[in-house]
Amino acid sequence: MTASASHSTIVWFRQDLRLADNRALLAALELGGPVIPVFILDPTSANPPGGASRRWLHQSLQRLGESLRAIGSRLVVRRGKSAETLDELIAETGASRVYWNRLYEPAAIERDKAIKSSLRGRGIRAHSCNSALLVEPGAVMTGSGAPYRVYTPFWRACRAQAPFGRPEPAPREIPNPHSWPRSEPLDALDLLPVAPDWSGGLAAA
Repeated sequence: MTASASHSTIVWFRQDLRLADNRALLAALELGGPVIPVFILDPTSANPPGGASRRWLHQSLQRLGESLRAIGSRLVVRRGKSAETLDELIAETGASRVYWNRLYEPAAIERDKAIKSSLRGRGIRAHSCNSALLVEPGAVMTGSGAPYRVYTPFWRACRAQAPFGRPEPAPREIPNPHSWPRSEPLDALDLLPVAPDWSGGLAAA
């Protein structure tokens, strides 16, 4: 591990396959130091994607990789259990920080809590961001502490709580590590339909 490697940040992309208005990526860049964009296809996910979603995922990862290469970076693609794969990447890169954007499905929340606890217990800075919601669930409540049941007063309370800013632009550059960890070819994830390919209409749309 080099001195600069200890200040690297892994940005774990999940459903947020974009550079613009990506809070975890922007937060990692604000820290300074190299940033390693990573996507992990976890075959043990509680909600495995269907055929149409897998095709969308392949195309989205392809576009994300192109966007990163355009600014001199790259996307590291891995297949495996999320926690174990992150540990492997930390060992390979010497990264001391892992950032990601939150998911809100119950299974994802439990998994992310366990990963965050494990990383922090080993001295790795683990931080999650809100990059998809105007406000976090449970953040806007009535005066009695109960959830709102009517939209209009809920919306007024949301607007009073904090101003909503404009989407953040994509970064123009991302600092690279001295050496990149291994990445699997996108085609190795087997996300596209096999013959006969039923997705022609979907692709056209």
